[in-house]
Amino acid sequence: MKLGLIIVALSLPLIPVLLQAEASINTTNLNYTNIYENKTYMDVIKANKGEVIPARDLDFGISISKTCYNIHRFAPVNSTTNCPTYEAIMAIFPDTSYQDISGEFIIKHGQLQRGIPQMVNHYNYYDFKGNQTFLFIDPDNNLRKQLGMITIESSLPEYKVNYVVHDNTRIMGEGRYIDNCRNAVIGSENWVELLGDTIQLLRHDCHPTYTMFNDNKTITPVLTVHDITTSNKWLHDTWVALSMELAKTCMLTFC
Repeated sequence: MKLGLIIVALSLPLIPVLLQAEASINTTNLNYTNIYENKTYMDVIKANKGEVIPARDLDFGISISKTCYNIHRFAPVNSTTNCPTYEAIMAIFPDTSYQDISGEFIIKHGQLQRGIPQMVNHYNYYDFKGNQTFLFIDPDNNLRKQLGMITIESSLPEYKVNYVVHDNTRIMGEGRYIDNCRNAVIGSENWVELLGDTIQLLRHDCHPTYTMFNDNKTITPVLTVHDITTSNKWLHDTWVALSMELAKTCMLTFC
């Protein structure tokens, strides 16, 4: 009994340290303000007003697009691109899968990528994972169907958002596209910030308080004022009107 009390007493000073460490882990790679409308996660927490959205029991996969893959494979050595390699991704978002079951990472075509899974139907093994969630880097095609997949594309053009618009305005999406709150495509320009933010958003049912990135923008066209006197139609109509007046005058005065 005395020994138990001594252990508890010694562990009490460590509790704030552990809580502080946990808080620092949860905000890793998310304290960016340059593209997030000058918001930080503290702003998001305050805006949330204590509302907590339970995290989904969903494993995630991260992959680069075929375009990014081919850029690294065929582009000249000194060329530059925003597309990350799998080495760069895993330096920030480590793979937590069982590589001895789901495939170890190998060098193929000069690039690090996941090899063939060692077990048939290896994805069934994760059905017994309990409450643990996994992050798969470059998972095989069969496993991707069961994951929340995030694909990094070399570039993501603006796309139309299906919102009702008024006054000739339109809402366009940029930087990130989310499909049914399960799969997402992000552009490579800000992939470090967007990747962590997108995982956080998908894990919490796409609740807007769990993102610091606004992927919608409203475009309102500016009316252009033209000088009507310079248009061919106005010049033609003016000529016709003057000709008709001249014709009336000539008929009355026999000109």
